[in-house]
Amino acid sequence: MPGESVIRVGCLRIAEHFIAGVTQARSEKQDIGFSSFKMQLDILNATEQVADLLLKGEIDGAFLPLPFAMDLFRTGSEIKLLLFVHRRGSVFVKNRAACIKRIEDFKNKVILTPCLLSVQNMLLHKMFSSAGLKLGQAKDNNADVLMEVVPSNIVAEIIENDSDNDIGGFVAPEPFGIMAINTENCIEVFKFDSLWADYPNSVFVLKESVIQNTPEYVIELVNAFTEAGRIIDQGNDDCLISYAETFFRQEHEIVKSLFLKIKGMYAPVKLFPDYPVAEIVQNYMVDHAGLMLKKIDIEQFIDTSFI
Repeated sequence: MPGESVIRVGCLRIAEHFIAGVTQARSEKQDIGFSSFKMQLDILNATEQVADLLLKGEIDGAFLPLPFAMDLFRTGSEIKLLLFVHRRGSVFVKNRAACIKRIEDFKNKVILTPCLLSVQNMLLHKMFSSAGLKLGQAKDNNADVLMEVVPSNIVAEIIENDSDNDIGGFVAPEPFGIMAINTENCIEVFKFDSLWADYPNSVFVLKESVIQNTPEYVIELVNAFTEAGRIIDQGNDDCLISYAETFFRQEHEIVKSLFLKIKGMYAPVKLFPDYPVAEIVQNYMVDHAGLMLKKIDIEQFIDTSFI
């Protein structure tokens, strides 16, 4: 409609962000209708690309890892966290050719990760620390295991061409874990929820200006996301497979395998922002992992008034 407002939202083509894909598909099919605005979904390949669009003002909201979003807020981004958008969903996969049999065998290896500031990397830090290994970044000469940021959509290709077997494994949001394991070059080590049941990672953040100027739009958008979570959690919507094939752009067998892994990720009750959980993540990332520089005021960052 002429003069219709648009709320642009950035995300990745991963299971953690599937509620955005379902919401877009339902809107296009007119299964839901926003009163006076349209949601436009920008699907990118890397977290840094999503954040860059947000910082440039080219998008209004974004699906980002919780620690990453906290750090944006710390550095002055005028955003609010409105939703936790998934609980669990990623796996840790090892490179078969690296011949890793124990955690200690990851020493002097590289771990590929789609984003440095993530809860998955927090859990990896705890795991390696318990084995007496220091997880660090490429510039850390004292690190035993190095992390390197690589977009998930090219990880399988990188491992296939790793002739020196320097890559020990990678953090794999779905469906990239399924895809890597299907190549037979990779083996699942564990699911991250085995280290922290119902761990959070991705959250939905929105610019304060949108919240202040059009709160009625924000209520509708958040309600649409939570309704998408209910649809996914129930898993009995005839349209759900179609939504997934459209969003993930994967063959039918990959999508079927994915459905078995995302049950329970999006139960609406789990989407409510959890202050104590956010504090746990922040405290560990700053005090123990050293992956975040400073703490923020969680109560100033999280806004639960729209859910």
